[in-house]
Amino acid sequence: MKSIKLFIKYMLVFYIVIASIYWILIRPQHISWGATASEINRKIPGAELISSNSVFSTRAININAAKEKNIGPGLQRIYVTLLSGFIDTSQWKH
Repeated sequence: MKSIKLFIKYMLVFYIVIASIYWILIRPQHISWGATASEINRKIPGAELISSNSVFSTRAININAAKEKNIGPGLQRIYVTLLSGFIDTSQWKH
């Protein structure tokens, strides 16, 4: 019985250490994956519609596209689609 209690005690300490490492070292990297400080702090349209107790995360990627190609409208459509939760292609300009 004493060995079971000792095992539980060590497992509890182990899980606390793992959870602390995740929250201090790993989680901040996951929440802001690839984004710069200015991108993280930027106000985006529609942010006021999100509940203040929500978890905010900003992830970024680099797109290698020619400067003469305007990919902004396409990315905006993807963003709006993700925020709205459904796809309504009738409003898209083809």
